[in-house]
Amino acid sequence: MTDVLHLKRKNITDDAFYFFREKTKRKQDKVAIKVVLKDETREIISRQSVSTKAEEYIFPVLIDGMTATEQHNKIGLFTKLVNKYLKKIGNTLEIKVKLTTITARHSFATQLKNKGVAMEFISEGMGHSDIKTTKNYLSSFEDAEQRRMTDLLIPAY
Repeated sequence: MTDVLHLKRKNITDDAFYFFREKTKRKQDKVAIKVVLKDETREIISRQSVSTKAEEYIFPVLIDGMTATEQHNKIGLFTKLVNKYLKKIGNTLEIKVKLTTITARHSFATQLKNKGVAMEFISEGMGHSDIKTTKNYLSSFEDAEQRRMTDLLIPAY
């Protein structure tokens, strides 16, 4: 959510938007992340954005001039609100997994991995500067999946 809320109009081109992860933007070897825009994404941006000025935020949550602490607090409150609604959606759809913004990030990585996408692409999409980070990140989900499969084979009594 931090990266999304820091997006500005100047980050958008005709077919994509580019950004640096806020978490790692101070590193010297940073590389911009490119996200290709689909029509649905353009529609969300168009619907939610209140400004067309290049230097203004796309989503009206952060305000220029906020301190780092104010930004952190505002992002935390916004993320909490998004997670609240994700939980409601999950409950309505009877999804057993607790939906959160972190669940979405994990799903992004694992779905791409399960569909055979190259680890380098997943790493880039996650904003990891080292592919080892991505491999470690995904290995924890593989462990969870192995436990789930074992439970299917040998049900608990």
